[in-house]
Amino acid sequence: MLNDIIIPMILCFVFIILSIPLILQKVRPNCFYGVRTRKTMSDETVWYKANKFFGCGMLISSLFSLVVLIVAVLIPDVVSVIVVNNLGGIVVVLPMGILLIISFFYFRKL
Repeated sequence: MLNDIIIPMILCFVFIILSIPLILQKVRPNCFYGVRTRKTMSDETVWYKANKFFGCGMLISSLFSLVVLIVAVLIPDVVSVIVVNNLGGIVVVLPMGILLIISFFYFRKL
């Protein structure tokens, strides 16, 4: 069970680390890292707003996923081994998918 949760936990930590520079607005407009749309690439103010919003959402969703995974490890009776084995990745992917949908509507308003 623990081996099935290690990779999703590592992904959570990677997402947390990647979100911090976005939140702190340390990432300048570029073609590799950050939210890249026509609006964000054409206006630096929009770039920083969009990336700060997305970074905050990524931090929150990653922390939520990490807490769920830690609870699954510490209290195995709460989450069955079968559920963790089959859904470990979904615990990370689902909150990020929800963030992408919310971000899409936020970015349209910018």
